[in-house]
Amino acid sequence: MDNVLAIHRLMAGLLAKALQCNQTRVFNVLFSDTTSNLRRRGTTDTHHTLTHEEPVDPELGHQREVAWFAQQSMIAWREFLDALSGIPEGDGTLLDNCLVLAHSDCSIAKAHAVESIPTMVAGGGDRVRTGYHMAGNADPISRIGLTVQQAMGLQVERWGSLSMETNKSITELLV
Repeated sequence: MDNVLAIHRLMAGLLAKALQCNQTRVFNVLFSDTTSNLRRRGTTDTHHTLTHEEPVDPELGHQREVAWFAQQSMIAWREFLDALSGIPEGDGTLLDNCLVLAHSDCSIAKAHAVESIPTMVAGGGDRVRTGYHMAGNADPISRIGLTVQQAMGLQVERWGSLSMETNKSITELLV
């Protein structure tokens, strides 16, 4: 995990510079893949193995070790946003002029559940409402993808495929 965090910091900085120089406008960052082999220093259990095998802590109501990995991912997410917000651009920052979508690949790791996947949106300037929390109510995550595309001015009415296809954007998120 320590190595991944260090490399992530370097890559976040490089990506922020590439965006600043208009070398790219669309990007994808994958902190760890779905079969994550990330480990804590001094342990042999991988993140992915723990999602299946670690029992739920009865006092906490979740898997303690798995939660640690989620916390590390959130630290990396914050550091990436910090890299974007650290670059002045116009009257604001590069982050103000970007729209960044982040999500997990599942909601309940033990079951690989795809309902109510935790998702965050940052930046968006004056196109997206900030500081907003919405319970997904088992809606497909593709609703957020559709909404983000519409916020960025794309003329798209439907997005996703099969059971994840939607024509229902999240109007509460749009300004």
